[in-house]
Amino acid sequence: MSLLDDDIFLRYQRQIALPDIGETGQCELSNKHVLIVGCGGLGTTVSLFLVGAGIGSIVLVDHDAVEISNLHRQIAYRESDIGTQKVHALANQLRALNHNCRVRTIDKNTIGEAKKSDDKKGDTQLQLEIMLADVVVDCSDNFPTRHQINRICYQQKTVLVTASAIGWNGQLSVHRFLRDSPCYRCLVGETAELSARRCQDAGVLGPVVGTMASLQALQVIQELLRNIDPNSSLTTHTTHPCARMPSSNSRPLQANDQVTPNGSMAEFFHFDGRRMQLKSLRYEKDLHCPVCRHSVDAQDNSSRQKDG
Repeated sequence: MSLLDDDIFLRYQRQIALPDIGETGQCELSNKHVLIVGCGGLGTTVSLFLVGAGIGSIVLVDHDAVEISNLHRQIAYRESDIGTQKVHALANQLRALNHNCRVRTIDKNTIGEAKKSDDKKGDTQLQLEIMLADVVVDCSDNFPTRHQINRICYQQKTVLVTASAIGWNGQLSVHRFLRDSPCYRCLVGETAELSARRCQDAGVLGPVVGTMASLQALQVIQELLRNIDPNSSLTTHTTHPCARMPSSNSRPLQANDQVTPNGSMAEFFHFDGRRMQLKSLRYEKDLHCPVCRHSVDAQDNSSRQKDG
């Protein structure tokens, strides 16, 4: 007996044909809830792919209006949208693409104009939205916002898929906040504010943004389907021969270190659009990270109690 009605089956038949998805996976996607923070170049493309894939519920967060300088990379918008709030213009496009998807918008600065990455302003509503989400997609364009999202996702153990793009290059990381695994702050360290000032004046190529957004959407779909079949390739983590990201607060990489679901290593992807290369690099938990270090402290205390 089919799990989907005829119209739904026809709409997603090319996706359902994939062995890792099938009708069960499509039903799973229709019941999922995704929070997208940022409706710029990343957020527009991510949301189009996710709504096209049949995600059941999407929440869009952004407080900016569409400007003419956005159009070269934020492909969901049209010239007629200039001056319109991004969340409303994007929501209209998404509803026109798939009326089955529930789209909710938040057009105020939920995150807050935080100057420090550990600032608590705007946490209350963001905590609620993250609590309701199955996956959070960080498509924001500044480090204070990224740090705030990372901190709350860590507290609530909600999967975070974050990406960025500048010039010809893009970066992507997925944070599941498993035991001993590093968070986003472990990856970028204390250089965030200086880097943010430099990025304000830098250019970016539209297809690079689109590539990173496509990879984000792909990762989100994999995360949402991770639990449908324990034997699926979506639940299998493959160790890649990759370089290690340098970190002044990390221990030296040992020969037997591997990328595992419960280990201390995680993967970071770097895309070089000029050379058409996608590299996977390893990085590990920063033992002095202000966000996730307490998990290490708790483990150390537990070990001491057992030894005592």
